[in-house]
Amino acid sequence: GRTTTNEELEEMLEQGNPAVFTQG
Repeated sequence: GRTTTNEELEEMLEQGNPAVFTQG
């Protein structure tokens, strides 16, 4: 996987990107 910063997480959440939830 890749390491995401809080800023990237916020951006993905705003965009509704489900990929952010697949890291765990």
